Amino acid sequence: MPKRYLKKTRDKSRSSRDVGDQERHIKQAYILTLLAPVIAASAIWPHVWKQLNRVSTTNSVSALKGTIAGFASQLNDRDQEMLYNDLKIAGIPGENNESSVHLILTVATTLGVSQSE
Repeated sequence: MPKRYLKKTRDKSRSSRDVGDQERHIKQAYILTLLAPVIAASAIWPHVWKQLNRVSTTNSVSALKGTIAGFASQLNDRDQEMLYNDLKIAGIPGENNESSVHLILTVATTLGVSQSE
């Protein structure tokens, strides 16, 4: 075969290879274009997950703070009720210049309450 014919055949095969390479590159670029949003979303997902956990933890902390505030209020109410356990003594005749401490000790002794209580 003449050299000229071989050169043309080689050039044709080279050009068809180049076209195949170009088509392959175009297909790869198209696939990458389609995958870009998926890749971006997968890169963002760990950050979104952390934010979701943070919000969940914040809601839990808020709920716990509310529970603690409720318990503190109940404890305060009970403390106030304990202050209402005062004894009111009425109808005991008193004399002028009589010590109120002496009067209370006399009533306590009469009721059978020891001083240590």
